[in-house]
Amino acid sequence: MSIWPRPPQSPRPETYSLGVSAEAADFAARHHLGLGVSYGSFDLMAQATGYYRKQCKEYGWEPGPDDIVYRCNMILCDTDAAAEAALEQRAKAQAPFPIAANLARALIEQDRRNVGGNARPANVGRVLPISFCGGPDRVIKQLRQAREEIGVGVIDIGLTDPGTADTSTMMEKLELFGSKVLPHIRDI
Repeated sequence: MSIWPRPPQSPRPETYSLGVSAEAADFAARHHLGLGVSYGSFDLMAQATGYYRKQCKEYGWEPGPDDIVYRCNMILCDTDAAAEAALEQRAKAQAPFPIAANLARALIEQDRRNVGGNARPANVGRVLPISFCGGPDRVIKQLRQAREEIGVGVIDIGLTDPGTADTSTMMEKLELFGSKVLPHIRDI
């Protein structure tokens, strides 16, 4: 008798295991799940997804790009110079996450289990990193780089950052992304 219920629909909805540890990648590969990675450098994320792909192969299947989700932050402005200024202002003004020092130490210790063995900047400085920064053309290149290096097919992007001096509204950012970036990344 199986205690695991069958999915209520077939095919089942997309499901992801989250994390950059070997355990998360192995679990996802073994159960034919997607993998979600977040808030780390392209290099660290590429190590995690490379390990995941290797494990998938050992379990007899190959994940597609849509099986890999990358959660990240973006500073998108009309120009590269404006985005760099916003990033610089962010570095001066952003406060760390309001978490206790012992929790921060525990997160850093947990990161030693990452496939790459490196602590992510969010856990060290308690500030989420910016993965994409620039005007539309630069961001398109960075998104292409993420696809090539990480193998990501789905990007969950945060466009707002309370630490920046960027005064544009969310609607302005969405319009800029939708009109200048999105049409050029559909085929990446």
